[in-house]
Amino acid sequence: MCVNGLYKGSTQPNQRILYVTPYETQVRLIFMRLNEMIDGSPLLQEQVARRIKNPFMIEFKNGSAIMGFTTGASSGTGGASIRGQRADYIHMDEVD
Repeated sequence: MCVNGLYKGSTQPNQRILYVTPYETQVRLIFMRLNEMIDGSPLLQEQVARRIKNPFMIEFKNGSAIMGFTTGASSGTGGASIRGQRADYIHMDEVD
């Protein structure tokens, strides 16, 4: 999931990749892994324009962005942060 998002964000211009999870902890872990992968790759480091922690976002020089949002763990308590967001790719993590 992380490799796919970094590949699409760094190679396809003006893409919006969303990671949507019920809990902020999950978004934080995803972005921790994304940042580890970027830090380990000089090629990716060169393509990243900026990284933001609140809200979770990685912007690329080609205009693409990876963003992380939460939906809330219980029904009816989340989703407002993703409402109205344009997305080319959405990766969702569900809790049973």
